[in-house]
Amino acid sequence: MFLSIPWLIISVAIYNLVAFTSSDIQQTLNSEILPPLTLLSEGVWTFTVSDMLLLVTLVLLFVEILKATRISAVSLLDHSLSTLLFIVCLIEFLVVKSAATSTFFLIMVITLIDVVAGFSVTLRAARRDIGFGTHV
Repeated sequence: MFLSIPWLIISVAIYNLVAFTSSDIQQTLNSEILPPLTLLSEGVWTFTVSDMLLLVTLVLLFVEILKATRISAVSLLDHSLSTLLFIVCLIEFLVVKSAATSTFFLIMVITLIDVVAGFSVTLRAARRDIGFGTHV
């Protein structure tokens, strides 16, 4: 049951924690986590709170796609909860002022990718397993 919970909820929860405890969400998201790093090209690279949150979200998306490869009764619950998370993110993006940022928009798009990829991977794996059993 615990594995059925969409791990992307961690990113949404962290964003909401930052957004609702910060007086200026844009300033907080643009705050640097690491000191600026000068590269060999003499360009300066900065790593912000927003960058870190999106990096964590992408890693969690990878975990979610791995979870989608299993075929069981729990996978239906997993897909349903992922879809629900996307719907909650969409509503939050449209209704909550502090969620009207590019960072939250990208997190919402990643939850949509999770929903589409989850269904696609599961259907593909199920079709492969069914097809494998018929060629005996």
